[in-house]
Amino acid sequence: MSFWIYNQGLGIPISEKSLLVERKTLPLSELTNTSKIHSTEDEAHHKPIHETILKSELPAISTQSQKQKLFNSEYQSENKKRRQLVFVAEQIMSSPVFSLSAEQTVESARQFFVEKGFRHFPVVGENKRLAGILADRDLLNLMAARGHSADDASVDSIMKRHVLTALVSTDIREICRVMFSRHIGALPILNEDRALAGIITRSDILRTMIEHGPFELWA
Repeated sequence: MSFWIYNQGLGIPISEKSLLVERKTLPLSELTNTSKIHSTEDEAHHKPIHETILKSELPAISTQSQKQKLFNSEYQSENKKRRQLVFVAEQIMSSPVFSLSAEQTVESARQFFVEKGFRHFPVVGENKRLAGILADRDLLNLMAARGHSADDASVDSIMKRHVLTALVSTDIREICRVMFSRHIGALPILNEDRALAGIITRSDILRTMIEHGPFELWA
């Protein structure tokens, strides 16, 4: 089995078919005109590859067709350096994993969220095994209900104990289907010994699409 449900440290294998829920999609409506997003400071550091190639020192070429051939070969050569085929969770997961301790206070967990800037953290128990997962919205809900009186509460008291996980060898397409179907924003990844090895979030998937595309999309 590629997916496991962890509840109070006990792992139960679960099939992908039982996780998937059929979702109906609406037909695309006509796109409206949108204005161009203004460039940012980061744009100067992420120029398209063709700008870099065109501005490099190329040998003198007599015809436009020769220039285009050279440009294409340079472009393909540069792309091969940057891209690789991606198949399994281990290739795109964030690792090593920042995690919380089940014994930590809610206040220390809140500070950790602010410091690292992430939205989900796995929670580990005394044996360093996965014990749960905590999302920033769990903290927000608690603070809204109890205010600062919740600061001394433990992470163990508010974390989600019923955690869906996947193995490092799980196919990325399976992970995408399950995360979409189950409305999951983050999925802890375990190694073959069932120890926490990484985590995959929606951001990891989007980053992979940007860095390792193009993809063939079918509708």
